[in-house]
Amino acid sequence: MSSDLAALLELLLVFGVVLVWALREWWVNRKWLKERRKSDR
Repeated sequence: MSSDLAALLELLLVFGVVLVWALREWWVNRKWLKERRKSDR
């Protein structure tokens, strides 16, 4: 039972890290696009 819990926690940890990384990438790209649009004018 404890090994199943450990595997689940590991999976959640990996998922959380990937989610945070994806959100950060999206946020940076969004900000960059906004800045680029501003400078185009």
